[in-house]
Amino acid sequence: MSPATLPLGRFTVLDLTRARAGPTCVRQLVDWGAHAIKVEMPGGRTGDGMGGNRHGFDFQNLHRNKRSMTLNLRDADGVAVFKRLVKDTDIVVENYRPDVKRRLGIDYESLRPINPRLIYGSISGFGQDGPYRDRPGVDAQIDAGDHLRHRVLDLNAGVHLEEVEPAPPVQDELDRSRVLVLRGPTEP
Repeated sequence: MSPATLPLGRFTVLDLTRARAGPTCVRQLVDWGAHAIKVEMPGGRTGDGMGGNRHGFDFQNLHRNKRSMTLNLRDADGVAVFKRLVKDTDIVVENYRPDVKRRLGIDYESLRPINPRLIYGSISGFGQDGPYRDRPGVDAQIDAGDHLRHRVLDLNAGVHLEEVEPAPPVQDELDRSRVLVLRGPTEP
């Protein structure tokens, strides 16, 4: 089946994600037919722990069927090119800390005037607001914090709380991608 005949075949996604949750979310959109462009910083992938080596199996799996381009978003010219791409894009997915995307000028508030129909998916380990919003977060940290929270509640309450297994990371990522799909394009 060609991507154009799949449910998301009419959508274009700009993928600014790294690590696990973001690339998996965009990969799910691509698997359902969306056209994705993976935007990478100059310098390439050499196994930096944020998605692995470009030629490694993990990176290849996370970014299969995506086109890619190198764009320096720390440079005004790179941001200008990105904003030109946003004009004809349906979805942007990023997993930067809130302070980073604002500093770069690629947050939703900066992009919406360029494309009012833009769907902006923002994945964050600790949310977009609140006391930990500027902390980077990956699944292992969150799972560890979740387990610790249950133990502290158990000790403080003086009662036995049933051990709760954190949700499998794959399910978390599928849920994130479904939110983008179910929400659909917004009207200006």
